[in-house]
Amino acid sequence: TAPENNWTPIGTESSKFAGTFDGKGYSISGLYLNSTLPAAGLFGYTDTTAVFKNFKFVNSYITSNRDAAGMIGIGSFELLENVYTNATIHASGKAAGFVGSIVPRGDKQNERYNISVKNCWFDGNVESQYSCAGGFVGNDSAATGILFENCLSSGSVKATFRTGGFFGWKNNYAWSEFRNCLSVAEVTSNHAEYGSWYGSFYGQHNTSTYNTTMTNSYGVDTYKIIGAYSSGAAENREGGAKTLDYLKTTDVATLFPLLEGETASPWEAVSGSTPVLKGLK
Repeated sequence: TAPENNWTPIGTESSKFAGTFDGKGYSISGLYLNSTLPAAGLFGYTDTTAVFKNFKFVNSYITSNRDAAGMIGIGSFELLENVYTNATIHASGKAAGFVGSIVPRGDKQNERYNISVKNCWFDGNVESQYSCAGGFVGNDSAATGILFENCLSSGSVKATFRTGGFFGWKNNYAWSEFRNCLSVAEVTSNHAEYGSWYGSFYGQHNTSTYNTTMTNSYGVDTYKIIGAYSSGAAENREGGAKTLDYLKTTDVATLFPLLEGETASPWEAVSGSTPVLKGLK
């Protein structure tokens, strides 16, 4: 039974959210949004200066015709940090745990990394009835360089095609870098022709001259790191696909050495399972 109250996303197309949302460690729970409009999420539309940090988004349900996500339906932002989500997200197209669709940043378009995602954990359920489902981002067709540090994707992601633990579809020439990241997400794709377009990090990366750098970042060897990419594209990654047994038994300090400026690891071992991020769940 649907709740009586239907959430209205913060930020509209004409008045995008551009501030800082600091949850100060609190949880947002029980949010319900059922919409026929795009840009469905806790935030609907966001601008380049937006910052989101320090909260959990749990036990919530969002559905729309497209661009549905836990945090942001459509937009750009500067920083996403220390956020956990186990929300359930459904859309006809473009669905994600954190951001449905990323749009161009304009003022910082040519910078190598103009978006940072740090210490974030996707642990929910995402489903797109068509394409572009990702644990973190459904569709990024902007020239957007994104840096991920200490991020974990462990939920379930489903789409007809373009299904990934981090990105459903990254359709541009910008950099992406993963440092100390892990995807153990279950990713599923069932298109008759493009059924192989699913991967532990990307469902599809659609350029022939892209740059994806992975340092001490891993996916489960059940899946490719990138489901589909253009002929001639080159992957630069340190880590790559590993067996579940390797990820369960290898020391956390070996998997994820401290990054510059860190004095303690945000990762912790779990007996009989893969590592998790401390203090987020």
